[in-house]
Amino acid sequence: MSQKKQSIKQLKPYIKKLYIEDGWDVPGIAAALNRNAKTIYNWVKAENWEQLREESNKKSAKTPEILTKALEEQIEKLSSAGGAEAVAQIADSISKISKTIKSLYKDQDRLGSILFVTSDFGKFIREEAKSGLLPDDFFTSLRNLLDRYQEYALKTYSPGIKG
Repeated sequence: MSQKKQSIKQLKPYIKKLYIEDGWDVPGIAAALNRNAKTIYNWVKAENWEQLREESNKKSAKTPEILTKALEEQIEKLSSAGGAEAVAQIADSISKISKTIKSLYKDQDRLGSILFVTSDFGKFIREEAKSGLLPDDFFTSLRNLLDRYQEYALKTYSPGIKG
């Protein structure tokens, strides 16, 4: 099995997460990871990822709403809290809910930025390789290193994905 085929199979859990949970489209995933979209389309169809995405969207769409409602309830409790201990408890709850809301978006934004930049840099490398100013093996090695970094970023910034 070629290294690229093996690599895409290793990336499958991350690709599945990008498609189902993060809402990426197949061409975007393929471009960001420098992989063939056909394999990803085959997985989407064979494993019914579209339905899984719809179910995930229904669940995740409610999460920010639920957290916002919980935050509002805690803020309302603050005005009627009796004593410093009760205020401290409510303030702690508000802090935890706020951190949770913030964390919902932080890693997703970071991962998207990493994948965009490495993909864009990969395109730049391919164009530069045509110039002939540097040896071909330099660009191949650098592209392989970028691919490995993308795998690392997916493992690091995709919560719930086991590497």
